[in-house]
Amino acid sequence: MRTEIKALFLGAAAVTWSIALLGCPGKLRDPGRFITDGGMGGAGGGLSCPDVPTEILAMKCAGSTCHSGATPAQGLDLVSAGVEARVVGKMSAECMAPLADPAAPDTSIIYIKVSSETCGTRMPSGAPLSDSEVACIKAWIAGLTPGGATSSGSGTGAGGMAGTSTASASSSSTGP
Repeated sequence: MRTEIKALFLGAAAVTWSIALLGCPGKLRDPGRFITDGGMGGAGGGLSCPDVPTEILAMKCAGSTCHSGATPAQGLDLVSAGVEARVVGKMSAECMAPLADPAAPDTSIIYIKVSSETCGTRMPSGAPLSDSEVACIKAWIAGLTPGGATSSGSGTGAGGMAGTSTASASSSSTGP
C-alpha cells in the first residue's frame, strides 16, 4: 500500500512538473517594443488603438482651459475636426520643431510632450497618459501623411480622423 501511494505521489508530482515546464510561455526578447511602438515593429501590432483625436486628444487634452474652445492653449486646437491638417508639418511655437512629423514620430512635439519633459512640462497637466495611450499617439503620428490625412487614405488609420477642415490650418506656427 505504501509503495502504491508513493508511486501515485511521484506520478502526480511528475505530471505537475511537466505541466509547469511545458506550460511556461517563456520571456519576450524585446518587451519594450510593445510599449514604444505598440508591437507593430513592421509585422503587425499587439496594440489596439482607439481613434486618437476623439478618444485620447479630445478626452485628455481638451479640458476647460487647454486645447479646445475659442482660445486653446498655445493656439493649438486638438479637438475640432481636421486636427491632422493643423499639426502635420506645423511648427510648435514653444519648442521649434514640428508638432507632428510622420517620417519621425519620435521627434514630433505632440509625442515628446506626452512622453517626457524634454520640451517643457509633460502633458496633459495633472495625470500623464498611460504607456499604451502614448504608443497610440506615436502610431497615429506615424500614420499621418503630409496633407494631414492618414496613410491609409481614408483618414482613419491608427486611430486617426479624416482631415476635413483646413480653415484653421493656415497658421504656420502653432504649438503646445
